[in-house]
Amino acid sequence: MESTTSLHSLNRYPRINYHRFLYLPMQNLIYSKETFLKPSTIILPQSKEQLANAILCCRRGSWTIRLRSGGHSFEGLSHIADTPFVIIDMMNLNQVSIDLDSKTAWIESGATLGEMYYAISQASISLSFPAGWCPTVGIGGHFSGGGFGLMTRKYGLAADNVVDALLVSSNGLVLDRKMMGEDVFWALRGGGGGAWGAVYAWKIQLLAIPEIVTAFKFERNGTKYELSRLLHKWQFTAPMLEDDFSWAVMVSADGNSSQPMLKFFGFVPWRRINSCLFYESSISRIGICCRKMQGDELD
Repeated sequence: MESTTSLHSLNRYPRINYHRFLYLPMQNLIYSKETFLKPSTIILPQSKEQLANAILCCRRGSWTIRLRSGGHSFEGLSHIADTPFVIIDMMNLNQVSIDLDSKTAWIESGATLGEMYYAISQASISLSFPAGWCPTVGIGGHFSGGGFGLMTRKYGLAADNVVDALLVSSNGLVLDRKMMGEDVFWALRGGGGGAWGAVYAWKIQLLAIPEIVTAFKFERNGTKYELSRLLHKWQFTAPMLEDDFSWAVMVSADGNSSQPMLKFFGFVPWRRINSCLFYESSISRIGICCRKMQGDELD
């Protein structure tokens, strides 16, 4: 591996950093167990050219490639393999370039959702993008998996708003939408990361939103029976809301008692005073009133 990385001009870090780079981005620590095969090395390209060289390097050495953007693959798809493998971690490829004239942005696959949202907010207070809500999720895996978020009901998935991409093929070629063809472009937006090549960067269409919007969250504890009834009501209420309104729920455990709990959160592109009236008429159907929620206007 050392001779191959030198041949392709790839940066090498001291061996002491191996475990730090392996485990720090790993969100599901079950894959840190010794029973799982570990990567032969971890490559952190710092440019499009280095990413292409890394892929050529792995092909030369017959290593399986695992691409990692943020480490949120709870199935371990970016951490493990059944054969000798290499992790290509995209964390250094995290630049966001915004063009306000065309309302588009180029985002490198190593950027996180938080970095993307921050860059957009610094460029404009009236533009946004419909992607997920966890700030540490990597763009590469999120977009290639579809990308569900709180504005999806109104604006579609993140992948629906990708208008171009730069794909590095197994031969080290960099292909844009025209060069890769519409079939491949369609497949990489939802078909899963790493299946069609390594996406170096994505071009997205930014969307106009009001300068002030409202987000809310609330939690409910109870017995399994009580929470299952509440969840059942939510399943029949949430789909009937108008498209502006997003209302999601997560089933988790109370950290103190390990008892089940429901975490509700949502978003609507209105001011809070108008939103609360709508909440009262909609959310009250499942037995929750507006004053039980924590709501904030975001600008």
